[in-house]
Amino acid sequence: MIFVKANNQASSYLRADQIANKLGASVYLNTLPDNLEGETVVFVKTVDPDLVIKASTSGARIIYDPIDNFAYAERLKWQHWFYFVGTVIAYNEEMAGFLKAWFKKTTIIHHQWDERLKDSPQAPMNAFKAAYIGHDFNCSSIVPGSGVAMITDTQAMIRWANNFNCHVSVRNTGSLESKMKPATKVSLAAAVGAVIITSPDNSVVELLPKEYPYWCPTIDSFPTVLEKAKAEFNGPIWKNALAMLRDVKDKTSIESVARLYEGI
Repeated sequence: MIFVKANNQASSYLRADQIANKLGASVYLNTLPDNLEGETVVFVKTVDPDLVIKASTSGARIIYDPIDNFAYAERLKWQHWFYFVGTVIAYNEEMAGFLKAWFKKTTIIHHQWDERLKDSPQAPMNAFKAAYIGHDFNCSSIVPGSGVAMITDTQAMIRWANNFNCHVSVRNTGSLESKMKPATKVSLAAAVGAVIITSPDNSVVELLPKEYPYWCPTIDSFPTVLEKAKAEFNGPIWKNALAMLRDVKDKTSIESVARLYEGI
């Protein structure tokens, strides 16, 4: 198995380099090796169609990992190179069902947390500290100004993740993003021992049970859920949420995720 990525952005690094390293596979940046007969090639996110076609016609089996490519309307359209893809990776059942119309086979593999956090200290529980950690264009306008810290610089996200014990991920329920994005913010919170206030995105509800206490069913309900989390900080309900997230941490570890690639 080899991985092909188009750039060195964080998402490509996570889904190409980290998984390849765990599998003992090679990563290529917008190129292919000479001998592909019988090889499995995983293309990650942004794809050069010519490379997909070349790999397929050279005898390789093609897997495509779109990450969040299909979460944006301008990218959610059929393309001719889909014909050459043997398996597409989806992040939840509804996404998999949708993509069956375009691809021969789908498989669900959740997004792992960054293994650079493996030996990181867990979030401190001395005082309630909430943060949105992610790109600002993915953040609902209700979050800034709510007392929640905004960590939007790519280089700062990993460094600051374990400084906050309540992470935030709020989207419009039923939106394309809520249906097609992986649960990266939930796995990040789980990795650093934080709870997360999260909308019931499709990928998230397949990881957390319905009894999870900090669901945010609508954007407008965010202030209420934030106050609930503050009031319950480090109490029995909070600790129960942490226990649920420890299960997510195990499910989305690099070891758990890499094993699923071996079974494709």
